Amino acid sequence: KVVHDAARLGSGVLKGPFPEKTSAKAMTGDKGTMKLEIVEKIKPSVKWVDLWNFFPDASCGENIHHGSYVFERDFLSERRVTDLIGQPGYIESQLRIAIEAGPDGKVNTDGANPANKGQYKDSRYTVWYFTGVLTYKDMESLGAVGLDNVSKDKKDVYAVVTLINDTPVEATINPLESGEFNYHAMAWRRRTGHWAGVGIAEQIATPQRMVTAATRLLMSNTSKSAGSQIVMQRGLMQPADG
Repeated sequence: KVVHDAARLGSGVLKGPFPEKTSAKAMTGDKGTMKLEIVEKIKPSVKWVDLWNFFPDASCGENIHHGSYVFERDFLSERRVTDLIGQPGYIESQLRIAIEAGPDGKVNTDGANPANKGQYKDSRYTVWYFTGVLTYKDMESLGAVGLDNVSKDKKDVYAVVTLINDTPVEATINPLESGEFNYHAMAWRRRTGHWAGVGIAEQIATPQRMVTAATRLLMSNTSKSAGSQIVMQRGLMQPADG
């Protein structure tokens, strides 16, 4: 998917590593007694990110890691938002505020592609994942997970914050001590001064116009050649009846 986006649009985005909960099932037993065990684990994972839902710092230049922040947008149903209650790191009171407020009704159901004009009502919640720098005071007010391991003398903190609509519902310290974003952007072909590259469609835009114009001309000429043709040169031929 990342390569496909890069070829089609000029850039592809991969997110990872990020923690993901998985479960495995195993049958155990002794002396004819069988027991089903379900083991849940947290493992590092990666995933493709839709380019239309990825917003790095506009001043990052050609490298998204040179910017101050990255935003990723996602859409969750009310059931999935409700399932977040009780999960480690999420603030239950904030989740209930977001659920009570309801969806913002501005979800574009067609992949958030700006080429598709108009907004469509949708029952999903808009979720924003922020990765960047916040002040220690801001993180403290959010009850950030892992803040105990950060010195209070530190003014800025590498943070990962989740917002539903405009309500922050989770805040953690970036697991990468360097503060690096766990996003990777692949450019199909470099575009000077910008993180988004040049895709195949843009690369062949000029020759495509040439081929299109030549094909139209050929088809137009063919239609004329298939019909009746009259060639006349005045003064060369004289009608028999004058």
